[in-house]
Amino acid sequence: MTKDPVKIGRINTRIEKAIDYDFGDNIFCYITEDTLREFVAKWPKDYLRKVEEASNIIKDPHYVGIDEEGRLLYFIKDYLVKNQCFRKACIIMDFSRQLNLRNIISFDDKKMVELAKTTKFYSIRS
Repeated sequence: MTKDPVKIGRINTRIEKAIDYDFGDNIFCYITEDTLREFVAKWPKDYLRKVEEASNIIKDPHYVGIDEEGRLLYFIKDYLVKNQCFRKACIIMDFSRQLNLRNIISFDDKKMVELAKTTKFYSIRS
């Protein structure tokens, strides 16, 4: 594995406008070696698919949340699952220095309501 972070995406202007935040030149999203190692341990057979999906979510999220105090961004996409309900896939990015992928999680609408207590969420329209 490489010591340098690997670029997995970029913040587009549509997202910057939606959340009313200027990232300046800090628009590229990375995954660090440490985070990749965590993903390999967590999902040994699927970690590459998870990173690829994270890249897809960055390109086309349904919602973006920003927690300026915690310096976190949440990119969320809805997925229809087997039993005809929606689950949300969320990537969490740390933007304290450069944009680094911190985690990938899955949750339901109840968790979204809980997150909304500390995070401003915005719908992203294509």
